Amino acid sequence: NETDIYRFTASSQQPIYFDVVSTSETNVANYRLVDGFGRVLTQRTSLQDLDIYETPEAGDYWLLVEARVSNTSSHTYQMNLIAASVAESELVIGETVNGLIAGPGDIVQYTFSLADGETLYFDSLTDTKIHWSLDGPGGTVVSNRRFDQSDSTGNSSPLLPVPSGDYTLTVDGSDNTIGNFSFRLLDINEQFTPLTHGTPFSAELTDPRETDVYQFDASIGDEPLVDFLTASDSRDILVRIFNPLGQKVFEQRDLDDADLSPFTATGTHTLLIEGRTVNTDAAAYSLNLHNVHVRAAGLLTLGTVISDAITTPAERVEYSFDLAEHSLLHFDSLTVSSDLNWTLAGPRGIERSN
Repeated sequence: NETDIYRFTASSQQPIYFDVVSTSETNVANYRLVDGFGRVLTQRTSLQDLDIYETPEAGDYWLLVEARVSNTSSHTYQMNLIAASVAESELVIGETVNGLIAGPGDIVQYTFSLADGETLYFDSLTDTKIHWSLDGPGGTVVSNRRFDQSDSTGNSSPLLPVPSGDYTLTVDGSDNTIGNFSFRLLDINEQFTPLTHGTPFSAELTDPRETDVYQFDASIGDEPLVDFLTASDSRDILVRIFNPLGQKVFEQRDLDDADLSPFTATGTHTLLIEGRTVNTDAAAYSLNLHNVHVRAAGLLTLGTVISDAITTPAERVEYSFDLAEHSLLHFDSLTVSSDLNWTLAGPRGIERSN
């Protein structure tokens, strides 16, 4: 039940990493950091690592390792207080950043300024548990987010709308995590490729983990078709579309063709082709963006064979008919194709869909 007391000297704003190297059991004690005025500055309720803490001023500090009063046996532990290093650099929006966390508790900070409000996107190029944070004029934008949970399938809300001002992006290891890291911080309204409806194009995720950003204009009621013509790896890539309000309106975890629901906003929409952080092979693809065109084929006579054709990838053919009374219908398909769907809608709404 005893308390072990340790003293050390630190400089002002010295980043300290509390590294619990080993312990016979984590939940038998807590530890607290106390300054020369007896103030408790930070603490942990178990014998686990405590991430970076910056000492407020130069002087002596005390570390109290306090066993719980309910303990009935002795326990061993080994701790290491590490004076972490801080490296600083400027960040250029859109450029790839390569860095290294060399030791436990080390920090790398990147600074940049925005003249106008922008929408940022953190493109992780490393499958690692290293963390990053973003602080700006309004406070903390992102706090301790892991690289492998920052984009693609790891993050459901990757867009970061931020105001103008000065920013600091901080990278540090999680617990004892060290190693190399790589990322891009993108401004999606600057680092994008424009799409034109009906014009096919080809691209490649040359870095298997990167994200390709595209933008296109659309209006309320538009029903786009994302037509993937080819894909070397169709299963390990996430496709998402965000409307001008930053709301996600479509998501699909493969590079297969997709019909979208009618858009609810007019303006610039953003299409993201996102490689997962676990990917190891480059992925080439080609696609075309169409607006669904509805062709009214006129009245349908029940019992009569209908022969027609879909002439463009985004064409939809609509037939209409009236029923004077409640009826039991049967759809008799005379075409062998898994690529054609039919939908029946009436006064009760959708009766059968796709």
